[in-house]
Amino acid sequence: MEERARALADFYDGETWRAHGRAANATMLDSDDVLLLRPARPDTAFRLPGRRDEGVAAGGYVAAVILHLVPGADEGDIVSFFELAIEQGLAAADGSVLAYFVTEPGENTFPRLPVREDATVFVFFVGCEDRLTLERVVDPHCRVSRTTAEAPGLAGAAQSLRLEPTARSLLNGRSPACSAASRTAWMGAT
Repeated sequence: MEERARALADFYDGETWRAHGRAANATMLDSDDVLLLRPARPDTAFRLPGRRDEGVAAGGYVAAVILHLVPGADEGDIVSFFELAIEQGLAAADGSVLAYFVTEPGENTFPRLPVREDATVFVFFVGCEDRLTLERVVDPHCRVSRTTAEAPGLAGAAQSLRLEPTARSLLNGRSPACSAASRTAWMGAT
């Protein structure tokens, strides 16, 4: 969290933000519903290239699925349920698990960028090669959504966001799966 505070201060006090901050803010539909997250396990974070020119081919879509949990829900239960039940449905729908996260309980170390402290969540990101795959992943009547609705500790229905990364995005629908998902897929193939 200390590293986060230093990195954000360097960015928001730097020349790039001073020059382009107003234009960047104008592209955001909503910047008030911010959650502070950490990887659910050490190997569940995004696997991003160091630079754009090292990245995979641009394209595809990303689904972000937010599961709001009841206060006091055991994050281990939801992580295990995701890995044992939801992840299989995502693979069957041709989605690639890019990362999954839980709420970071630490104090916001950069108050200039406010975050919601009233929510406990589990969030997963799915890479989708095309719009059809994206819709299979987030359709409220699909296998993934039905299985997700059975997850332990849910406080309500899942919130699904459909994201269309720009050509310059380091993360896109063709990004590599997180290490945990890659390992799970490999183990399932043997």
